Amino acid sequence: MLAAGLKVAQPELVTDRRAKKGRVWELAAVLSLLTGGMMAGKKSLAEVESLSGELSQETRRRLGLKKGRVPDTTLRDLVVRLCPEEVGAMLRRVAQAAYRRKALESDFPFNVVAMDGKSTAIEELNAPWVQTHKKKAGLEAYGLVRTITCTLVTAFSRPLLEVVPMGNGGNEMGFFREAYAQLFEHHKAAFDVVTYDAGANCASNAQAVVESGKGYVFALKDENRFLMKKAMEVLGHKPPSTAVDSTEDVQCKRDNVRVFRYLHMAEVPTGYKAMKSVRTVLRVHTQKVDGQGKVLFEENHFYISSLLHGQLDAQQWLKLVRSHWGVEVTHNILDTSFQEDDRPFLTHSAQGMLVMLLLRRLAYNLLALWKGRTLKREDNRAAPWKTVFGWVERALEQATEACWANLRDRKACPAFA
Repeated sequence: MLAAGLKVAQPELVTDRRAKKGRVWELAAVLSLLTGGMMAGKKSLAEVESLSGELSQETRRRLGLKKGRVPDTTLRDLVVRLCPEEVGAMLRRVAQAAYRRKALESDFPFNVVAMDGKSTAIEELNAPWVQTHKKKAGLEAYGLVRTITCTLVTAFSRPLLEVVPMGNGGNEMGFFREAYAQLFEHHKAAFDVVTYDAGANCASNAQAVVESGKGYVFALKDENRFLMKKAMEVLGHKPPSTAVDSTEDVQCKRDNVRVFRYLHMAEVPTGYKAMKSVRTVLRVHTQKVDGQGKVLFEENHFYISSLLHGQLDAQQWLKLVRSHWGVEVTHNILDTSFQEDDRPFLTHSAQGMLVMLLLRRLAYNLLALWKGRTLKREDNRAAPWKTVFGWVERALEQATEACWANLRDRKACPAFA
């Protein structure tokens, strides 16, 4: 997995922006080391430096590293100079290669990409890759590095197709079209439907998706907006007994607490006002019930879609709506297992932090594709991320020449639109 994945990412295509004088470590080797370090669960440049001193001789030769440790200062001075777009292209090449070898297949009628924003705090302000926010009270300000994540949620491995930096201005609704255009340009054949929360729900965004030949599912929010009012008027009053489909999940076996989700649907033949592409309105009514049948909690979520009512059955519609949370699962893995918010590697350089953020997602992609597609045993696929980190670390430290013997050489293919 390490030998094939790092080769497909093609780190040698990233432009080396360091001064030629004094270069000791090759750029591709250092990028492979950083990615491999993250895949081994390392949470800082100092930990990657320590790992570089423990690599086996064969691993070092394969990565193109010379003897000795790679200093953390060298790693930092490198990443703060790299172009984030070129580093993001490494992640894209891995996703494109996975599509070509049919590693992104699913059992759902459509390939669905869930898009969502993610922010990471930084100490730098007023920089090209950071948005400066001021608190309402006082003069205190803070910076955020913001990105749009595009996760193929219907694939078993839930890989990232694109991660698009938002730059130093704008919000998710205004940036959606740019992020979607990048997703469509590089992964046109890999998806059929895109989902987003209410943060990107507007007529121009919906039109951009439909004009590209794809479908959308957008969440509704804010009871004062026309579409939300209309959805509540059509579906808000319907009881659970009229639902077209429902699911039951056990949340707590000890207390017999269960979660019921009821799906209600309505057809919209001609759309609504500026949103002429809307064809289906959905409501998911969620109830949490204890062992005695008492309702502990309930809420409603409303959605609109350009897909026709009959393109999916009721069970598939409910799965489609719930699949959007796959991108949140990805963000949760990055926050908990990779500890992105607590251990971001760099906090004083927005460009350096963004490069490390993209390398972290590359590491996630390589591991996710390996777990979801290559591993055959179910217990291995379900292994905790901490366990997988340990496997990678041992492989880097113990691999010998015999480990690479007779491995199929996976050639890197040129990027394609």
